[in-house]
Parts: sequence; C-alpha cells; structure tokens
Amino acid sequence: MSTSQPSCKPVSASKLKGMLRRGALTHVVQISNNTCDGIYALGADPSSTSSPADSAPIPEIIATLLTEYKHLFEEPKGLPPRRAHDHQIPLLPGAQPVKSRPYRYTPQQKDEIERQVYDMLSRGIIQRSSSPFASPVLLVRKKDGQWRFCVDYRQLNELTVKNKHPLPVIDELLDELTGATVFTKLDLRSGYHQIRLAVGE
Repeated sequence: MSTSQPSCKPVSASKLKGMLRRGALTHVVQISNNTCDGIYALGADPSSTSSPADSAPIPEIIATLLTEYKHLFEEPKGLPPRRAHDHQIPLLPGAQPVKSRPYRYTPQQKDEIERQVYDMLSRGIIQRSSSPFASPVLLVRKKDGQWRFCVDYRQLNELTVKNKHPLPVIDELLDELTGATVFTKLDLRSGYHQIRLAVGE
C-alpha cells in the first residue's frame, strides 16, 4: 500500500449533508500536504483553543452544517427509538440469575455513583428495575479527571451465548482507504445509551 499522501479534494455541501443524514458524523479530516491542510472537527467549539487541531479555521460550509445539524451532537435525552434489531442478551440453557454484591467504595466514590445514577434517571436513559439480576458498578478515572461509570458484567457474560462471526482482514480494509481524502469518526462517548434493549431483556 502506498504511503504517499493523496491530494486534498473539495467536498460539496450536498455530500456532507448526506454523510450527516446517514449517521452520527462528528469529524471531517483532510490530510495535510503541500497545497492544503487542516483538521475540521464537526461539533467542536470554533473558539476553542484546547488543541492545535481545533485552531484551524472552520470553513463556512462546515459551520453552516454544524448549525443545521446541531441536534446530532447534543447529549442523549430519553431512550433511543425502537429499531428492527434491538440489543438482546441470550442466556445459556438453564442459566440462573446473577446476583453480585456491590464493591466497597470510598464515600466520595459512593456519592459520585449516586450522582451519575440520578443524572441518568433524570435524562431518561435508564429506569428503575426489580430484575433478579444484579451486577456491581466500577468507577474508572478518565484522562480529564472525571469518573467513567462502568458495570462489571463479567459473571453475566459467562452465562451469555457468544456471538461468533468472521472478522474482516484489517490489511484489506486499510487498502480500501487508498486515495481517500475525507474521513469520518463516530462519537461513541455515549455509545452505550444509543442502543436500546429489546422488550423483555
């Protein structure tokens, strides 16, 4: 595969609109070379100077799209819509409910867990449950110093039927990018709250 950088090519507004309609497009990246350069972050604050990538001026065409599709970059509120294939957790035959006791937390961690739970309840992305299943919560420190809310589902995973699908060859996927000048990146920061569980799960 060639390692030379392809030349930048302009992208029409209609094409960018199509990308936005097809999915949660959050970034448009143009590869730098002798004639053009810049990383344009969709959804980023144009006045932000937090990184060199954000210091590049945002073209008017992209700024207009940011304004038109600003709802795509908002925090999720409420549950996502029902889709043809909602998430399911198929259990092995004869599996019994998993009931794991909570971990020990410091008072500060306990307060943070309660704060995040109340926040998710108020936004409607979780609901109160009387399920016989119970898994403990972990707090993982993020790079910015905030806490990431994680649930330890290892025992539940042991009782779950595993999905087995052939994986694509990574080298072939990279070869398909040859000559590409525009790339997209999905914002998975709230990814676990964008897929709805099937009824009865």
